[in-house]
Amino acid sequence: MAIITISRGCFSHGTEIAKRVTEMLGYKLVSREMIISEASKHYNISEKELLKSIHDGPTILERVTHGREKYLSYLQAVLMRYAMDDNLVYHGNAGHFLLPEIDHLLKIRIIADMEDRILFTQKLENLSRQEAIDYIQKDDKHRARWTSYLYNVDIKDPGIYDIVLNIGKLSFDDACNIIAYTAKSDSCKTSKKSINAVFDLSISSQVKAAIQNLSEAVTEVKVTSNNGLVNIKAQMSSIRKSGYVNPKTEKKMSEKMLHDLIEEISETVGKIPGIKDIIYDIETPNFS
Repeated sequence: MAIITISRGCFSHGTEIAKRVTEMLGYKLVSREMIISEASKHYNISEKELLKSIHDGPTILERVTHGREKYLSYLQAVLMRYAMDDNLVYHGNAGHFLLPEIDHLLKIRIIADMEDRILFTQKLENLSRQEAIDYIQKDDKHRARWTSYLYNVDIKDPGIYDIVLNIGKLSFDDACNIIAYTAKSDSCKTSKKSINAVFDLSISSQVKAAIQNLSEAVTEVKVTSNNGLVNIKAQMSSIRKSGYVNPKTEKKMSEKMLHDLIEEISETVGKIPGIKDIIYDIETPNFS
């Protein structure tokens, strides 16, 4: 069956639609809040910090330190563990970007008329009309900046979704029926290829998250998996010299640091199910 991601602006009824579709199909429902909570516990980072990282726009510091990408890898690793079981509805920020290269992924975008969103926001949040407008505009801006920074795409571009549904033009029930019907179509059926893609993406995302959580000494981490054969490509952070160090000593220090790092990574990621072997392509640190 399918994996469904539902993207929406705030107060566009996306959450309600996700719940109804889950009931209609008998799928498992996973929300952004669930993913954040599990990632927080597993990778020992506060929910507040994770939430801020995926909600606010990028800062100069985060562009330099790649902090946002690290947090995103935590969320992807948790979400992929759910995706392994298939039959999933996920609603939250850019779920379809966290689940790339999966053929049975159905990408839905829910939009709603601004007036309907304003009234809905006022009702649920007990806000004035202007406060509701400001709330919606601020949230939409944050989501757009986040998606643009990480993926260089416009979140409103219909081309990045399989189906865009306008609540208001369509009734709530119509929207749910369209999603459920499409999810059961041949175009969304799992195949051996798509199952293998989920398996390998789950492994690679867990390995990448584990490495980034393990050490600040590694930058630019890229992990791929092919039927459980994992390839880790990374660069160790530069080391600032406090004085003169001769080249031979530098080389020995670099090799020792690389050896210790590989041992530490092997011990950590070796606990991840499905890994058959690991190939390391990690560049030793530079002295500056």
